[in-house]
Amino acid sequence: MILEHTRNLLHWETLGCTVIGTADNGTVGAECIRRLRPDVVITDVVMPGQGGLEMIDEVSAQVPCKFIIISGYQEFEYVRHALRAGVVDYLLKPITAADLQEVLMRMLHPDKPEASYDARYGTVIAKAIQIGRAS
Repeated sequence: MILEHTRNLLHWETLGCTVIGTADNGTVGAECIRRLRPDVVITDVVMPGQGGLEMIDEVSAQVPCKFIIISGYQEFEYVRHALRAGVVDYLLKPITAADLQEVLMRMLHPDKPEASYDARYGTVIAKAIQIGRAS
């Protein structure tokens, strides 16, 4: 349910993004990342099988992509691990479309800090995989 909600939260194409895959756990997510080689991965911290932080540790040296974490956990150790792993942002649930689009616009247009959810900066194509719990 959370996975589907996040996928439907934004008009990805308007942002210049294409969702190229989803996975409902970290083990499948790691396989998808290696196979699909996305630009951006949105993941949860706690998932069945392998957690999001462990998945990031496993694949970040193999696939150059950026990670966004969406989590219901505020534990300092999770956030610290994410920072050390180079995660772009750590968003707390429940997230809004504005929260996610702001992070994506900062990532897609790092040279334009005032970038917002509109088309005035042209199209930037980013392949994204969303990985998180299905419920």
